Amino acid sequence: MGLGLERDLPVAVQHAVKQARANIHPGYKIHLAIVFSTMEFASPQVLKTLYALLGQAHIVGASSLGIITNQGIFRHGLAIMLLSLPKNAFCRTSFVQKISTKSSTNAGEELGENLLFGFKNTQRDFGLIFSDGLIRDGSGFLYGLKERLGWSFPLAGACASDNFEFKKTYVYFNEHASSDAACGIIWGGKINFGIGIKHGWKALGQPRTVTRATGNTIYEIDGRAAVSVYKDY
Repeated sequence: MGLGLERDLPVAVQHAVKQARANIHPGYKIHLAIVFSTMEFASPQVLKTLYALLGQAHIVGASSLGIITNQGIFRHGLAIMLLSLPKNAFCRTSFVQKISTKSSTNAGEELGENLLFGFKNTQRDFGLIFSDGLIRDGSGFLYGLKERLGWSFPLAGACASDNFEFKKTYVYFNEHASSDAACGIIWGGKINFGIGIKHGWKALGQPRTVTRATGNTIYEIDGRAAVSVYKDY
């Protein structure tokens, strides 16, 4: 893993790549780079520099409010993880743009179909997805994605974020830093993986049942207006 914290963006990118390369054997090919950065780095110029430095390895990633690494949490910076895959492991990356011009479900199906290309006769094991954090119908997007990849296929991922402005977020794919988009990776072959999740929510009161909802909007809980139930707490 490499980390670039310099205010000079090209210098920060070069530093992060150099640091990440130091952990990979010189003779190994870099197949994939996973990149997270704060908003200052969310530009095509940064991605083009990164793409050139990595010898056109596949790049996926997203913008964020901060970078969480084993070296600390940073409000300015770029973190990059480089992966070199063994011969019996494979990955496929893909990208979907202009999600707002189509239904979110169709966009998810499109990304799923693109990710499956080349995996017709190869075992596929795990998917990692990054999407614009301001997609209106995230549930529909995931529905379309799983319609193509399979409802039991293991997926993990995250939505991009900005500096709490909720104006524009970016996903990264090769040379592109794009809003209104999503990207992903599918791994296959002989790989081992695990998925873990933790959140900070704590249960309050008794379990309740949503009795009326449309999409991700809740109208009633246990037959009462949702707002009325929330006011109890």
